[in-house]
This record gives sequence, C-alpha cells and structure tokens, in this order.
Amino acid sequence: MSERILTDAELIAIGGRMNKTLGLPVTQRCFGKGQITLRSEKERPGERTLRPGEMLQWKTVDGVEYFLKNVQWFRAMEFFILPPAELKPGGPTVSIIIPACDNLYLTRQCLESVWRQTRDVDCEVILINNGSTDGTKAFLEEIKGRVVALHVEQRVPFAKANDMAAHFAKGDYLVLLNNDTIAHPGWLTEMLKVARGQEGVGIVGSRLVYPSGRVQHAGIAFREKWPTHIYCQSTDAHAPYLLRTREMQAVTGACMLIPRRLFGQFGGFDEAFKNGYEDIDLCLRVREAGYRVICCGRSVLTHYEGRTPGRHDHDAKNHALFMGRWAHRIQDDYEDILAADSSDLVLESSCTRIA
Repeated sequence: MSERILTDAELIAIGGRMNKTLGLPVTQRCFGKGQITLRSEKERPGERTLRPGEMLQWKTVDGVEYFLKNVQWFRAMEFFILPPAELKPGGPTVSIIIPACDNLYLTRQCLESVWRQTRDVDCEVILINNGSTDGTKAFLEEIKGRVVALHVEQRVPFAKANDMAAHFAKGDYLVLLNNDTIAHPGWLTEMLKVARGQEGVGIVGSRLVYPSGRVQHAGIAFREKWPTHIYCQSTDAHAPYLLRTREMQAVTGACMLIPRRLFGQFGGFDEAFKNGYEDIDLCLRVREAGYRVICCGRSVLTHYEGRTPGRHDHDAKNHALFMGRWAHRIQDDYEDILAADSSDLVLESSCTRIA
C-alpha cells in the first residue's frame, strides 16, 4: 500500500485539533487513496483507521453530532468512525436535505408538502435541526423514522449545515431545500426529468413563487455583475417564458438538485460564505467545470423567503468575497434573457438583486 506525508493543512486540521481535544497526537502518514491512519504517539489501545469514503464523526453526550468533513474539524467530546454512506440496491433515488432553524410551523408544512407531493419518487428526507429553540427537536422525536434527524446545538451557517447533512445522504441525487417552502405537485419529478433527460446537467433549480402568487425565482441572471432574480415580483407566474426549462448561470439554493457524487466532487458549498452567495458560487464552479445549470419552469414551489434568523447579517462580506472571486468571469446576461422573451413578455417588475 502506498504511503504519503500529510500536508500541513491536514495536520493542523486533524492532528493538532485531535491532540487538543483528545490528547491523541497522530503521525504524519496517510496510507492509500482516501484512507488515513491515525496512530496515537502515546500508549493507547487500538488504532483507528478511516477506510475510503469514511469520515470521523464527533458526538456530544446528548447525541448532537459534529463532523470531520475532509480535513475540517468541529469541536466535540467523543469520536468514533462512521461507515461511509452506501447506495444499496433499492436505495433512495433522492435525498432531500432540509436545514431548519426555528420556525417550526414552516418546517411542518414543508415536510407535509414534501411527503404529499413526492409519492412517485423514492426518496429520503434528512432534516438538520440547526440550533432551534422552538420545539423542533421534540417534533422530530414525534416523527422519528419518517426522517433522518440531525441535531446541532450551536447554530451553523447554511453552507455548513447542508455540507454536514450531505454526509448522511444515500440517494443518487441531493435536493437542497429550504424549510420555508411548500412543494407543488410534480415538483421533484420535473426536476429529475431534466437531470436525467438532458446531457451534461450538473444542477437543476425550480421556479419559486411567493404565497401571494407573484414570482420569486425563475433563475439567476447577472446585471452589471450583480446576481439578479429574473422576473421577481411578476404577477404573471404562469407566463410561457416562466414555464420554459432554460440554462442559466445560477439558480437559488432554496431548491436545488445536484447529483450526490458531483456535490462531493466539488466539496459541497464553500463555507467561507455565511448565509448567502454559496449557492451561486457552487453553480458557477459547476459551470466552469463544463456542467450545465438548468432552471426547470415546470417544477414549482411556494417560497416564503428570508425567514431564517440572521439570514442577511453577512451580506456585505459575502458580496465582497463573491465579487473578488467571480467579477472578472461572470457574464451579464439579464438583458439578453429579457430580449429573448420579449415576444410574450408582460412584466410589472422584472428583477430583484440578490443583495
């Protein structure tokens, strides 16, 4: 078996943190592709080895889980090895990941709509209770067995919550879904049709409408380098141009389908973003690698939008990070989309900037 030296970053993330938390210094050896052997430099029984696809899982005394994703470290009290998620024959086609931070009434109606509208798709629901204090944990106990429930005591940003939950997914596809959404009939079937039926698709997004019926999201375009929800606030939510399945530069992470292997290949969301822009950043990375990002106009959900506490606390920093990374590579396409749709365009309000 081949052997390599761990990088400084890996040592800092694995060895240093493990030493600090567990008193377990480790050697600088990594054996085989995707396999890390952690050896105690002290007299300690046993040797803990990560096989390909495994990760370290950390667990607090009350069952709240934290994870070592790749070489990232999350503080906790006890560690053990978690077997890799394997898609077994007859396993779920889709893993629906729903982060929830308070707003239990929204979580309830989201889950009820998902259960009601996904009977034609083999799927699992993974709900990450992200530091809720409103009875969400007790509710998840009530529905134990219907969802995979993960609990985090201290609230983490949107990107990290999804990345953590993705480790437990067993489906061919991930659907990243906000808890302030209500699924409409056929929403997931239509997304899967696009993902499976078109060549080179990396990400599929949905058309989102406000409870009032106005359009919230029909794809993200760029106008003067700003990411913009096209047709946001339009009252004509069923106009022909909104029913189209079209390629976009980005779609919102409020409802996003991506193959599980692809999400892992790109390392999930970039956790440098805090509750904003991580979805657009992922779309652009996927497109840059040659995959297509599609907005499916026939997949529809109601979206209340912006209900998570602290949703906009980091907007300025997120925007600065995003522009520093992508400003010279993104293409303004907002006007081109409107021009292409002009033959059947009836619009009251055509766009809303993301931030």
